[in-house]
Amino acid sequence: MLYSPSPRPFSYMESSFLDTQSQELLHHYTSTVCVTMSRPSQLDIWRCEMPRMGLAHPFLMHGLLAVSALHLSVMVPSRTKRFIAIAIEEEHQALPSFRSLLASNSPESTHAVFAFSGAVIPYILATTITDKYVKSKCCNIFESLES
Repeated sequence: MLYSPSPRPFSYMESSFLDTQSQELLHHYTSTVCVTMSRPSQLDIWRCEMPRMGLAHPFLMHGLLAVSALHLSVMVPSRTKRFIAIAIEEEHQALPSFRSLLASNSPESTHAVFAFSGAVIPYILATTITDKYVKSKCCNIFESLES
């Protein structure tokens, strides 16, 4: 196991954190994106442990949802613009808490901060592509993460 679970890992879920859109993104992340981003030996970490940490650390969940939305922006061309907007919003929600925890160097959040760092790399790589290349190139970024 990567981390010690918090005493109440589902505490913020009680406040309806995962709306229908977030559920769609999380499902896509756990069924598709994590397979693309990990090696077979690491799949359990990306598929199970990172979302589990995300339940205790909302900034990490937002980061995973952002990556999922970017992936869907390529996979569902009719909704590309919408998914890119969602990815940007999710990342904007994640970054303030991430930066704060990074600066505080809190031992309780070390694993989640490290996990977010791993999830933000594909986000940054994918978003550096200009709009005219998003459809053709974004998927290649995810594919290159496999190696």
